[in-house]
Amino acid sequence: MTNEINRLLSGDKSRNVIANGNYTKGGAAIYCEWHNSVLFDAADKPEFILSFVHDITERKQAEEALRISEDRYRTLVEQAADAIWAVDQRGNFLLVNSRACDLLGYTREEFQHLNLINLLIPEDQISNPIPWDEIRAGKRVTRERWLRRKDGSLMPVETAAKMLTNGSIQTIIRDVTERKQAEKTLYEAHQRLKFHVENSPLVVIEWDSGLRVQGWSPRAEKLFGWKAEEVVGKHPSEWRFVHGEDTPRVSEELDLLINGGGRPAGYGNRNYTKDGAVVHCEWYNSALRDATGRLTSLLSLVLNVTERKRAEEALRQSQANLETAQAITHLGSWELDLATERTFWSTEMFHLHRRDLALGSPSVHEFFALVHPEDRQRAIESYTHILQGGELYSVEYRTDPERGPLRVIRTVLHYENDAQGKLARIVGTALDITERKRAEEQILRSLEQLHALTARLQVIREEERTRIAREIHDELGQTLTGLKMDLAWLNKRVVNTNDGALRELLLSKTRTMAQLTDTIIHTVRRIATDLRPGVLDNLGLLAALEWQAQDFQKRTDIACHLKTSLEEVALDPEGTTAVFRIFQETLTNVARHAHATAVDVKVSEDAGNLVLEVHDNGRGITESEITAGTSLGLLGIRERVLLVGGEVTVKGTPGAGTSVIVQVPL
Repeated sequence: MTNEINRLLSGDKSRNVIANGNYTKGGAAIYCEWHNSVLFDAADKPEFILSFVHDITERKQAEEALRISEDRYRTLVEQAADAIWAVDQRGNFLLVNSRACDLLGYTREEFQHLNLINLLIPEDQISNPIPWDEIRAGKRVTRERWLRRKDGSLMPVETAAKMLTNGSIQTIIRDVTERKQAEKTLYEAHQRLKFHVENSPLVVIEWDSGLRVQGWSPRAEKLFGWKAEEVVGKHPSEWRFVHGEDTPRVSEELDLLINGGGRPAGYGNRNYTKDGAVVHCEWYNSALRDATGRLTSLLSLVLNVTERKRAEEALRQSQANLETAQAITHLGSWELDLATERTFWSTEMFHLHRRDLALGSPSVHEFFALVHPEDRQRAIESYTHILQGGELYSVEYRTDPERGPLRVIRTVLHYENDAQGKLARIVGTALDITERKRAEEQILRSLEQLHALTARLQVIREEERTRIAREIHDELGQTLTGLKMDLAWLNKRVVNTNDGALRELLLSKTRTMAQLTDTIIHTVRRIATDLRPGVLDNLGLLAALEWQAQDFQKRTDIACHLKTSLEEVALDPEGTTAVFRIFQETLTNVARHAHATAVDVKVSEDAGNLVLEVHDNGRGITESEITAGTSLGLLGIRERVLLVGGEVTVKGTPGAGTSVIVQVPL
């Protein structure tokens, strides 16, 4: 201020305007604007200075406030997390903050040479143009669009534009890449959830806190028949939905859930479909509550278990039928898990072993206690044998007689392996064969009695044959011999007869009678031999077989050769007779059925047995002929072998003959 006055006093006649701070009498600071001018006298010397002073305190304060506000604005703009720029109404950039430079990759100087249009993509310029009219009208305009960075990449942004009082347009640009990605992720998750809900076997139903339908999935429409628009906003009591008999329990479950005491596990009930059909459903409900614990909504996942219920009912009925069938047939079933040694018994198994159902299926060791004491050790050894890798497919045992009448059980086993091929499980059946065993014992006793009777009949028959043969040989043979002697005597007397014609007639008759007598004697001897060949009793088995072979060859013209290295055979009379009769029957079969031309016979000893082998070269007996019960010859052979404790094997080869091999203990 002083300098300015001195300048004026030095002769400077220009008008001077200065502003400076001044104090009032009270000491307050004020801002004044001084308009000074110098008045000169006639000698052109400064006479005095005239000052006009204008109080500009308020203006100065306003200017300071504006400066501070602009500084603060620039600071805020520069430090803002979002990009901010200001453009004129032609889109030229006036102001750009650092964030805008970072986002788009341009420097401030580069922005000075750009227009807003340079940052927009052509598609947005057409579909989402800048709303200049709305901005000029003073509206705050928000848009989402794409901006192109300096490197050519695109960036999704949200813009908020507002015209300022100075006519420029300020725009706040927010990078929404992460939000867009989150929205995309959320959308994709929603689409996945929607896909899974629509393709899940579970029905999804959402209820509000008042149990009114808020959401009704397509699967719910398919299962129950009602469209979403038919049920949304309704309480289940407003349409026929829950089966009447299940309503009280469903209400109880829902009350517990709504009041915070609901069990997490699901429950099952019956529901109606739109057409009135009944479906069985399992409901899994969850409650959503706010921070205060107040119920906001319920979510129900519903599984249609109608088919499973039908299958369970069919299984239950099948199980009941199985138990009935097992009870009728006295056939039980059981399972054993070797890893846990846990067993499962059907109801009939308890009945067979007289075990109380309330005790449950027994352990392995408890089962052994149910077995007859005399069979128990064998049962334990069988189980141990299985555990050591052995296999048994059927076991018979008796039940403990102290638990009731004795029963004979036959169990059949089936083995199941795990994925590694190791034995893991045994299943089986147990059949009460008590009555069958009794019947078998009765049949066995009857067979033994029948065999004894047959053996006795064979002995009696052989004895009777021997007696008859002896009587025929002794009595009838002697009588016929006497008759022949009488005929010889008579023939001598006839020769001395004088009547020639009569003599010739009598001689012819006596000769004829003698021939008939010889024939009868031969027949009697043959019959006696057939009944009981004397060679068998007098010379033994080997001689009898040789004689029979020669006789067979002579009678049938079938070559029969017997070969043996034995000198004698140590068989008892019953065995000797049996082997001889078997040989006779075998040769008879050859003559009748084989169409053979030769028979080879071999007699030997092997392992304490007499072995008789007969081979022919005939047509060969068939398997059906061997097993047929109508072949009396083979039945007779088998019966005779059985009576002496032997074995017989019959084999036939088509076109190559038949072999009969008999073994009789010596």
